[in-house]
Amino acid sequence: MEALQCLKSGNVILLQTDTLWGLSCDATNENAVEAVIDLKHRPENKSMIILVSDKKMLEKYAVIPKGIDVDHLWGISIVLNHRENSGLSSQIVRDNTICARIPDSPFLVDLVKEFGKPIVSTSANISGAEQPKTLDSIEPSIRDEVCVAVENPENKDVNQLPSSIIDLSKDGKLKMVRVGKNMEKIKKMLGIIEYSFQWPASDMKYPLMALSMRFDSNFIYKDKEKLVPENGK
Repeated sequence: MEALQCLKSGNVILLQTDTLWGLSCDATNENAVEAVIDLKHRPENKSMIILVSDKKMLEKYAVIPKGIDVDHLWGISIVLNHRENSGLSSQIVRDNTICARIPDSPFLVDLVKEFGKPIVSTSANISGAEQPKTLDSIEPSIRDEVCVAVENPENKDVNQLPSSIIDLSKDGKLKMVRVGKNMEKIKKMLGIIEYSFQWPASDMKYPLMALSMRFDSNFIYKDKEKLVPENGK
């Protein structure tokens, strides 16, 4: 596959993910990650999501809190504490945390698994501009500079939201960072009864931000069969 050759050569690719079109590269290659930052004109103090193939790969780069079953969180981006000396680019790690996702797409899982390392996944836009939902809507200054553009045959939805982001880096306590795709899965896990949204006037990093939420309990996964309260009772 051409995409694999591009990644192995340290090049940047355009990749249609399980959410939006994104820029991807080897997340352990400092020069490749810098190239993504340059293409996006992105401030270097902002982190980027990485895609991993499974829990085993995730554990090489992050510390998964006890009691959290990431197999229930496919398609959701998770902020976790970084595992020291993991080999990830320094641009990926922020405040000793990383943000990772096991994509909800067998096509993408197979790509990352065959590559053997995490890949960066950041929206294919100039920083601060609208996030593109189609290949044709990507800025030529980005589209013409990548090694290859890879369409995901499993993603036919042109109205995709970006991934929801949850933060589990504080002793496994869950904090919503961004509301996006797969909110129903998160609602079930947390026991969210209702929530509302606001559109940020000046900061469009997060297209949908939670304005308020009401919970019936604070739940975490203890096993694959049921949800139990955080106190274990």
